Amino acid sequence: MLTGLLIVRAKLASPSAAEVNRLLSESRHKELQDLREVYSADQSAINFINSLSGDFEMQRQRWRAALNHYSQITSGSPPEIIHAQSSSAHCLLNMGLAAESERLLRIVLAQAPQHHPAQRDLANILLASGRSYEAVPHLEELIRQGKFEPIDLVVCASPELFQLAGERFAQTCLSAIPEDPRPMLGLARSALQKKQFEFARLWLSDIVSKFPAVLEAQTRLGQLHLELGEFHQLKAWHEQLPESSVDFAGIWFVKAQIFQHLGQREAASRCLAETLTRFPDHVSANYQMTTTLKNMQRVDDSKHFAERAQLLARIELLANDLRDAFDTRMCQEMVNSMARLDRYSEAAAWCEIAKRNLSTPTWFENFLRQCNNRKLPDIQRKDHPAVAGVLERLKQLPLPPFDWASLKDEQPQSSPDAWPISFTEEAESVGLNFIYRNGSARDSTREYLFEFNGG
Repeated sequence: MLTGLLIVRAKLASPSAAEVNRLLSESRHKELQDLREVYSADQSAINFINSLSGDFEMQRQRWRAALNHYSQITSGSPPEIIHAQSSSAHCLLNMGLAAESERLLRIVLAQAPQHHPAQRDLANILLASGRSYEAVPHLEELIRQGKFEPIDLVVCASPELFQLAGERFAQTCLSAIPEDPRPMLGLARSALQKKQFEFARLWLSDIVSKFPAVLEAQTRLGQLHLELGEFHQLKAWHEQLPESSVDFAGIWFVKAQIFQHLGQREAASRCLAETLTRFPDHVSANYQMTTTLKNMQRVDDSKHFAERAQLLARIELLANDLRDAFDTRMCQEMVNSMARLDRYSEAAAWCEIAKRNLSTPTWFENFLRQCNNRKLPDIQRKDHPAVAGVLERLKQLPLPPFDWASLKDEQPQSSPDAWPISFTEEAESVGLNFIYRNGSARDSTREYLFEFNGG
């Protein structure tokens, strides 16, 4: 039987948030169920109660209970459905069900591209699982909306070098679904940077065999075979690539490197053009395009990519330094560099970072004012006409099949762990600051590979 209070509530058009939250906070489950029965004929009211119930449980990190409430919202208005789907995805992510969470988030963003909580969760999944290049468009959207964090700007400035600590993410996901190796991609990428090839090979091979559509894993496995001179395995890798790989910048970059090994510069330049069409700020591709065009006696064309490569390399260094500590001069250089690349949304965001750190950010305020007056952050970025023309001409070049017979597997050399080299003192004495291979260090810190970090 309904209480007197609920009889009064039943006469109203819909339940109030205050009443539902009070019942939830006081654990008055019977009265809450009575309230659902009162409004059983009103789908919008039922959705409202389930949504508030899910929010209540989610705030207390009771993910499964929250998911149970959200899953009952199967029809209703678009905002109701979108909130239920995005909130369900957030619960799934915290339960270690990353793949299902990603699927739901993509459904949400197909309906509401500017839904910033969904953009944030999807970016976090991609970063934690080692797919930083795929995360960049979602971070850029958050930056455009002003919903960014400083670390988002660092990732966009350096998607190759940035690594999100993914151990906890991987452990949570593997505990939930032990047979799904995809969450280990981030740790495999870290292993590649440290030249821990066997660890990387183990997980990359497992991911690719079970989930061939994970193109970041495909890219890293191809690079590993290429780096180690495993051309027989590289041929098998190439033959199993899914059709969707033609849309992924990283795959084209690996193909360019194969053609470089074969001495086929025109074919390599075609692949580099495909890479840069899909991801213009790929540092290694810009560097390699520069040298390839010079070797093809196209010096004037190479200058466009040389300038961009230098800017991007400098941006990577600035982002790394600004991540550690704010510096006015470096931030000004970052803003100007982003503007030279027509990345005005990021330039404006760095100005906002400066305003948070400076009491009198006059230079940054003036820059922002000029950008906003000209509406530069709203302009969709395009390649300079000269660069676009070069890329289009290169993309018309023929793409021959790989001559695998001329690529012979290289003989394995002794493990880098056998090299007791230590030169940090000499490096520091001449003012160099870099990641070095120190064979005497317990953690076996190693230098980055060119193919993995852009040089």
